[in-house]
Amino acid sequence: MFKYKRIFHHKNYWFLREVDLPIDGILEYIKMTDKIVNKINASIEKHENFLAESSVEKMTSSKLFDYYTKKSAHQLYYHSIFIAEYSFLERKMLQLLKIAETKKTLKISDVAGKGIFKYYLYLEKVLEVDLSNVKTEWEKIIKYNQLRNLLVHHPTFTIEVQSINDSRLKTLKSINYLKIEKARNLFEFEISDKKLLTDFAETIREFLIAIFFED
Repeated sequence: MFKYKRIFHHKNYWFLREVDLPIDGILEYIKMTDKIVNKINASIEKHENFLAESSVEKMTSSKLFDYYTKKSAHQLYYHSIFIAEYSFLERKMLQLLKIAETKKTLKISDVAGKGIFKYYLYLEKVLEVDLSNVKTEWEKIIKYNQLRNLLVHHPTFTIEVQSINDSRLKTLKSINYLKIEKARNLFEFEISDKKLLTDFAETIREFLIAIFFED
């Protein structure tokens, strides 16, 4: 049986309720809505096949509008789940730190940084939690942070070539199921598969398990 770290002990905190079940809920939601997404995907692929065989000029206005509407709906669905997952991670890290900081002189607000990076620093430097066993998960989370910033700060599915440096572009391109293509002076990006969402959910679970429980 897993033994939790004493610093995170609180009579009202139950890891199963706070982390496991909500993540299971996210995964179940993705599974439940899969048929709807597949239907949208089929419509998008049909339009893209038409474009590949002919040209955009030959596509009627109604079909062209339908194509972009379906594509927007598809990405809106993926983006909203991803942002919800990232927000969940942020809230749950803070929740644990709020429990632990009552036993410490140095508070969360005293540590530099923002969001998950601030919380990670507090875990490492103030709470002295051994984070060596979450190196892989943290590296993935850092990449997902880059994607989160991209989605939050860019209102469309494109980003100007000159506004993104090579290092950031390389990081984004290394994320599985994130499609990035160059179109003239723009990069077009989209989440191409639900597997990105399920992987992020499981990464969050494994990361929080390793923080909360003893080895």
